[in-house]
Amino acid sequence: MEAVQQARAQVSYYDVNFALEGANGIETHEEQVVLSARRAGVISPQMMPTMHLSDGYGQLHVRIERSALERHLERVQAGLSQVRSGFGWRWT
Repeated sequence: MEAVQQARAQVSYYDVNFALEGANGIETHEEQVVLSARRAGVISPQMMPTMHLSDGYGQLHVRIERSALERHLERVQAGLSQVRSGFGWRWT
């Protein structure tokens, strides 16, 4: 038997899902993916997924706050500059 969970509202964080046991089918109106011990997935704040959890499904969630990720990426982007070296382009 499988359990079905429908998202009720959008969230403000990224949810990284690692299947430890069983499988989790995640679908949105655009795509479908099955998470297992060999495939992890990320639910973004823009998604309203439906999840199909197999019996005995066990998982690890890693929550990444959207605002923290955006601030970090802005700092990384601001610190990048392209430098020409003798071997081609490199990022510093």
